[in-house]
Amino acid sequence: MPRKGLVPLRIRQRLPWLPILPRWRQFSGYHADFIKEIIIPMRRMTNALFMPEWTVTDVFLDDDGAYQISAHQESPPDFCYVCYRDSHLSPIETKRLKYVDAPVHGRPCFVMITRARYKCAVCSGEFWEPLAGVNARRFKTMRCIHYIQRRSLLMPNTHVAEEVGVSEAVVRSIAKPHAEYLNERHRKELRAPRFLGMDETKLAGSLRAIFIDLEDSWPIELLANHKDLTIKNFLMNLPGRDDVEVVTMDMCDRYRNIVNAVMPQAVVVVDRWHVVRTAVESMRKARIAYQQTLEKEERKELQRCLWLFQKRWRRLTDQQKLDLDGWLKNHPSLREPYWIKEAFLNIWDNKDRDSAQVALENWRQSVPKHLKNVFRSPLEISINWEREILNFFDHRRLSSGKTESRNKQIKSIERSGVNYKFDKIRNRALFGKRSERRKKEYLKKVREWRATNPVCITCHKPFDEAAEEAVAKAARHPLTPRPLSIGYEECHVCIQKEEDWWAFGWKADVDEMEIRHKEMQEREEREAAAAPRPNVRPREASPH
Repeated sequence: MPRKGLVPLRIRQRLPWLPILPRWRQFSGYHADFIKEIIIPMRRMTNALFMPEWTVTDVFLDDDGAYQISAHQESPPDFCYVCYRDSHLSPIETKRLKYVDAPVHGRPCFVMITRARYKCAVCSGEFWEPLAGVNARRFKTMRCIHYIQRRSLLMPNTHVAEEVGVSEAVVRSIAKPHAEYLNERHRKELRAPRFLGMDETKLAGSLRAIFIDLEDSWPIELLANHKDLTIKNFLMNLPGRDDVEVVTMDMCDRYRNIVNAVMPQAVVVVDRWHVVRTAVESMRKARIAYQQTLEKEERKELQRCLWLFQKRWRRLTDQQKLDLDGWLKNHPSLREPYWIKEAFLNIWDNKDRDSAQVALENWRQSVPKHLKNVFRSPLEISINWEREILNFFDHRRLSSGKTESRNKQIKSIERSGVNYKFDKIRNRALFGKRSERRKKEYLKKVREWRATNPVCITCHKPFDEAAEEAVAKAARHPLTPRPLSIGYEECHVCIQKEEDWWAFGWKADVDEMEIRHKEMQEREEREAAAAPRPNVRPREASPH
């Protein structure tokens, strides 16, 4: 007899879901009746696989920590799969086959299925019974195949093979056709977004052009190279390219020329960070040049606080401002470049295009002649890319931040594997979506569909505009109350049904519940009366 409140190890190993039962450790006792009435039926529960067509007969953990489940189909086939006629089918043979299921609780799961072979009484044909939810050719359940297809787009194949309990070659044989199907569907469904981000990143040893949808921060395509002809052909064949409103990019003349030629209606916005970085780099070069003229001790002291010159003035604490102000007052060669850099960064703090344009012109005039060579790069960019810089203030202050973030994540995909080819990286970058993103995209599509096709929250049917308009016209009569469906989420048919139920339908429901309760009480009384009573020996009187 096990100790009170503890579950024997042999039961816990054969019932891995037992520890997650609510408050299972707080049972007052643990005895044979509990094992007989609770534990043993749980081992034979038909939904252990969560497949209604199957009946589970045994579940246990093997020595390798994998689940071993024995199961068979609940009902035999209804007709002959040779002549496709309803006839008497007689089983002539059975065999046990091992199938791989999706991992459960992070452990591999294997199902031992008892499969029967039947013979038809009409055509004398023989066939093996079909298995519901199982791919008989691959000896895997369908959800296992779907699991491998999803996980192969999120992690290396070796990790997926270790999770499922199969070889890496099996994972590749399942993932490759799925990737081909996704690419084919992607080519059919590809469409240009409203806000497009362009950039290039180095993958598999070469620079690749990447295009990002800035609204959902997800790439729409990765090209094999970043040549002008490749990019131009892609944009020319991109469906919906005339609907693109804004294109963000870094300071690349090739990209700007291509966009202006292929999509003249699109507005080009240069990324703010790439422009600001030139001023910060100019300030750094000025600091390094002045640092060479200082003594050794003072030069080391300046190196310790060089981060103060890179940080924005408004983001410094009071103590940091005091320290930086000491350097700027004692070293005029650092003061002028620092405040020129700060004035350039303050241009992006303006709220509209006109004020930003005035601030940009004032900044160009404020740069002294002896520092024009130091700030040559930001000065040339402010002239050559002035229109693209100012477009930032007219179009929702868009930048390439989401593009750069996605580039970083795509490079992490390349680092997660060994000798990844570009096709593998591209498939994982385009189709490797986790459940949160898939749910987010699904809800977005549902909201867009409901915005154009409103549905009733009760019957889930689209609103009948003609019927709703007829109800609205009838509601305009002073003696007719306004229908609740106008301006609400329920159609007038469902509202009318609800009003009818509150009028007299609830009474019928209450009467039916009372009848069922009485029948249940009578059934329990009959079972209690029919149950045999235990023979209880009368207690003998004590002689004392």
